[in-house]
Amino acid sequence: MVFQVPAAKKSIGQNKFEFQIPGEDKTYAIPLIKYIKPSVVAEAQMLPAAAGVKRLLDEVAPGVFDKLEQGSQVDALFDAWSEESDIDLGESSASAS
Repeated sequence: MVFQVPAAKKSIGQNKFEFQIPGEDKTYAIPLIKYIKPSVVAEAQMLPAAAGVKRLLDEVAPGVFDKLEQGSQVDALFDAWSEESDIDLGESSASAS
């Protein structure tokens, strides 16, 4: 019997992470990290920390990374997103500050 890979579930509401950016009324809903294409996640893991987060955000919410004004916002957003995703991408050598 041939194994059938399950269908992607990134569009289901419970598989989304929601957030707002200061000064905006819009609520962004992006897939949990485990529902992003594995090739994109693998690529992000090979990049320095902020570049990896940018790569992930550009995949699911183009332009959002550029709206963040400080590295602490990037860190806070990614920490909450990865915690909600129940996934740890590991720490790159560039992320220690």
